[in-house]
Amino acid sequence: MLCVIYGHVLPRNVGFGKWIYSWHIPIFFIITGILLSIKDDWKKMTFFQLFKKDIKSIMYPYVVFNVIEVIIMSFTSSIKDALTGAFHFCILDGLQALWFLSALFIARQIFFQLINHTNKKGIITACVAIIIIVSSMISIAGGWLANLNEHMKILEKLYKFIIIYNRSLIGVIFLMLGFAGTNYLRSFRSNCFTKIILLVCLFVFSVAFFDFNSVDLHFSSIGNPLLFYPLAIAGSAFIFILSDIISHFFLSTVIRFVGRNSIVFLVTHIPIRDMLAFFLPSIDKGNKMLFFIILIVVEYGIVWLITKYLPRMYRLNG
Repeated sequence: MLCVIYGHVLPRNVGFGKWIYSWHIPIFFIITGILLSIKDDWKKMTFFQLFKKDIKSIMYPYVVFNVIEVIIMSFTSSIKDALTGAFHFCILDGLQALWFLSALFIARQIFFQLINHTNKKGIITACVAIIIIVSSMISIAGGWLANLNEHMKILEKLYKFIIIYNRSLIGVIFLMLGFAGTNYLRSFRSNCFTKIILLVCLFVFSVAFFDFNSVDLHFSSIGNPLLFYPLAIAGSAFIFILSDIISHFFLSTVIRFVGRNSIVFLVTHIPIRDMLAFFLPSIDKGNKMLFFIILIVVEYGIVWLITKYLPRMYRLNG
């Protein structure tokens, strides 16, 4: 989550920001898959029970924070912009970073349907392969549609609607990878030497190739699929191993707070970033690391207040 916030502070098309964008959304889907593999009590639940659970835990904060965002827009911008924002969140294209919650919700429903209807690895692998092909074709189509003449712009508008749901298809792929790869992650945790070697190899690979691709899953843009998936997996695995090493130090207490409240950090960090950029423009433009530190300190305080005094803003059961 810290890397996501830092990535939203930096320019996304160059340097460290571009590297973060190569894996910062896929890693959340992978984590979801890992958690579903570890906590398998969901397998005993019906589809309706799972759907109801996800409505409470994912879509509830999605609706609450989108409504708050629309209300703010009605005062700071215009009624037209507020209505446009309301339309987007109604079609599950959430405002700011909230689009991720709706994408995660849809991806989880597809995952549950797929796993509950078959336990044959061959069928599941074939379905994932089809999803990879379809989602990659949809992503690649974006570049072609952008060059259409004015008479064909209706296709571009249709595409903008399709990419809202293509994000979820891409998410299913990484969710499946996390679900299937949990045991592989466990296998190297006890061997410190293996962890260090793998950490270095993953970092070298990720840094060596990330600049050859451009990714922004908000717009369902993955660039070259042959680079996107390996880089996303390598970057995510690197962060997993690094987090495992950091967890043995005092700093882990701060990081765990961010991890436990990742949804609140996700939905609040962009409005807070924009507010700080307005009041501290020289720091925002001149020293990104200092701006990031200030943002994290402010965010930490705001999230602490929300989780302690306003839990119903993001959790239906308080």
